[in-house]
Amino acid sequence: MNLGEWLNTWLELYVEPSGLAKNTKLCYNRAVRSLMSEDSLSSIPLSQLSPLDLRRWLLSVARETPRAAQLDRVML
Repeated sequence: MNLGEWLNTWLELYVEPSGLAKNTKLCYNRAVRSLMSEDSLSSIPLSQLSPLDLRRWLLSVARETPRAAQLDRVML
């Protein structure tokens, strides 16, 4: 399973049926969509995903939207 597949599963089975606030769910959905646009990251198998891969992605998000990077880090 790659990261993109896992995040879609996570949204479907954990986030959507949860009691989280609507805005929290929207933030998680935005974060997953953003990560999915990074084809190289979302296609990495979970067993091969490294902290360095995630750090690079978070830094690229932080350059544009620091708060989004904070939320993305919590999500991951």
